[in-house]
Amino acid sequence: MKKVVIIGGGPSGLMTAYQLSKSKQFDITVFDANKAVARKFLVAGHGGFNLSNAKDSNTFISNYNHSIIQEAFHAFDNHAVVSFLNEIGVETYVGSSGKLFPKVGIKPIDVLNAWISMLKDNGVRIVTNHELVDFDSKQIVVQNNDTKTVHIFDYCVLALGGASWKKTGSTGTWFSLFKQKQFDVIPFEASNAGMIISNWDTHFEGNVLKNVLVQIADRQLLGEVVLTTYGVEGSPIYALNQYVRSGISELSINFKPQLSFDELTLRFSKFKGNKSEFLSSLKLSKIVIRLFKRFLSKAEFLDDETFLRNIVEFKLSVDKLRPIDEAISSVGGLSMNEMTSNFELKKNPNIYAIGEMLDWDAPTGGYLLQACFASGFVAAKSIIDKSN
Repeated sequence: MKKVVIIGGGPSGLMTAYQLSKSKQFDITVFDANKAVARKFLVAGHGGFNLSNAKDSNTFISNYNHSIIQEAFHAFDNHAVVSFLNEIGVETYVGSSGKLFPKVGIKPIDVLNAWISMLKDNGVRIVTNHELVDFDSKQIVVQNNDTKTVHIFDYCVLALGGASWKKTGSTGTWFSLFKQKQFDVIPFEASNAGMIISNWDTHFEGNVLKNVLVQIADRQLLGEVVLTTYGVEGSPIYALNQYVRSGISELSINFKPQLSFDELTLRFSKFKGNKSEFLSSLKLSKIVIRLFKRFLSKAEFLDDETFLRNIVEFKLSVDKLRPIDEAISSVGGLSMNEMTSNFELKKNPNIYAIGEMLDWDAPTGGYLLQACFASGFVAAKSIIDKSN
């Protein structure tokens, strides 16, 4: 049997192990540096365990910033994720927002346990507390406490993770090893992170702006914005992170995207009451009034046109993103130029790199996990094809 070593027991590495194990022709060992596998997978489930999304293919791939990830989706799409979950005994449903969830009552640990149980039934070995310290084209070196062991392989799959949520073991410590080996690596940065706003009031924390239109540069997104002690969070905010990373600092919020500026002006001209009452008449929450009083001068608030303009174009200055360790995901890592479309390293045939250790980006909403699943599947398929 061909020997396969998989370094990293997150969703991408476990998907590769699962797909390979179904063929019954590989001796598979998964090594993980933590005490247990898939810790980030479990933590991600605390905020709503969406495993993918029911969006159509064109919409789905538009959320990825690299063609290799888009191609991987076509090889293992959202329907394939549902089939996989059914195979391991996990029923799913699509929520009102289009996100794919496990059936109500099924917890993240239940999904993981079902997955691991199937892997073990298929003969996969899972070895924890073993960290990768070196590799070449024929072998890996892993360390457990002070003991290093060498493992020869026919195929190696590296699923080493990104650099967000260090408490889950996603530390990015492998970066220096790859840099030392002359691979093209890009420094990690935060992705899907909150934005720190200039001149913010910490007392805004806990308020939510619903059904607003958020804009940076020429990109507009509808959604819900959560106010925190430092600034703003939420799906549309996360999806606009790339603009902040590129140096754009102006964020604009349209509190009433259902109305044009002309319609708003007409309503105001007919309204009998003060400006605060007018905001209330638009069914805008009291937090909007507080934001106006915080960020507009008295003269700006009293000027009718400026006041109305700020309802549809309320500008905030972004200082920066929250630290990477608070981010849901990261960008940077191993350059996509280092691999083929099958995630095989060009410099080291028969070694694959998959998942969040690669330099690609996607928003929350099931797109991150979907790409991890898909890259793991594609790597497994390539190994199977090469072995036949």
